[in-house]
Amino acid sequence: MGHFINRCLKRTTTEFPVAGPPPPKRIRCVSEDEKDGFGQEKVFYAMGRNTFEFIVGGIRIPMIIDSGADANIIDEETWMRAKEMGMQIKEFSEQVDRKLIGYATKQPMTMKGMFRAEIQAAENVVNAKFYIVQQGKYNLLGDSTAKELKVLQVGFDVGLVNNQTTKPIPFPKIKGVLVEIPINKAVQPVQQGYCRAPIALEDKIYGKLKDLLEMDAIEKVNGPSPWVTPVVPIMKRSGELRLCVDMRRANQAVLRETHPLPVIEELLGSVEGAVKFSKLDVKEAYHQLEISQDSRIITTFITKYGLFRYKRLMFGVSCAPELFQKVMDTVVARLEGVIVYLDDCLVSGRTQEEHDFRLNARLNRFKEYGVLLNWDKCVFNVERLECLGHELSI
Repeated sequence: MGHFINRCLKRTTTEFPVAGPPPPKRIRCVSEDEKDGFGQEKVFYAMGRNTFEFIVGGIRIPMIIDSGADANIIDEETWMRAKEMGMQIKEFSEQVDRKLIGYATKQPMTMKGMFRAEIQAAENVVNAKFYIVQQGKYNLLGDSTAKELKVLQVGFDVGLVNNQTTKPIPFPKIKGVLVEIPINKAVQPVQQGYCRAPIALEDKIYGKLKDLLEMDAIEKVNGPSPWVTPVVPIMKRSGELRLCVDMRRANQAVLRETHPLPVIEELLGSVEGAVKFSKLDVKEAYHQLEISQDSRIITTFITKYGLFRYKRLMFGVSCAPELFQKVMDTVVARLEGVIVYLDDCLVSGRTQEEHDFRLNARLNRFKEYGVLLNWDKCVFNVERLECLGHELSI
């Protein structure tokens, strides 16, 4: 799984025919060379659909599961961010007990060290060793650890892996928060019909529904619903499909939240005199807010595969921005030098020390509430920053 069969070091010499072509994946193979007393191992990086989130030392980290890998690898950037968030580790050492050499090159990778930490998948927890790779691009969960966590099974009975061992990790939600969508009961519910999607998009729609179910963002509706709304599939530039629930009729029954949104100009005026900036981006922001059972009914939507409804807050609900802003204002309450506008959080400081103190306080508060960040969109410790359509500088 996750690597080319003709490169696999763990298969037997007997080859079995495979029905159909393998799914397209970008493969980068990395081997370890036996040198200076280091053991020889093999590590494969497989870029495909094997990326899942695991809890490593108390911090959620996306990792690629690969049955061809004999080591767990953390890239340096993830390592630095996880340390800032207080990842709990054991037995850290800058000296490593093996060398990694990239495919088609004789130069060994630069290793920053190794450590041990507890890694969790669902209810399974194991103590594992991780290697930190400088300028690495991906985090890799190796064969042995994946099997210990029961997220990987290889063999003739691979089709018998039950739901417990392959149970996906739900998308995180902010701790202790359950939002209520205010609904005007005087408005008559509307059941709208199914809007047929282009046949070419049906597979993508099915895949998106499957992803949302695994994320615990939606749930199946097995009975009748007074509210039924169609969905409109939209293709993003990246080629990913977005399912947009057409909430125009349903929003007529949604009462607006009275919590005001901040005025951007006033927010940015509060950073006057700052010399250092950082920007944090909340990943899938609305989906981190769970909505109450009574609120879910108005989000019911119809597809070719039946009725579904949202368990998390979603785009399209007219009061969603105010609800999310209200929660984020509570999360950052009493933190100086921190401003929040929806899913963007700006941290500033008039000195390096003040900036670092405020940033650590913000990250610790996020950790306390279980807020997940989109690290690819976060910016740290810069003197010039684009934020909320404005450029900030010294």
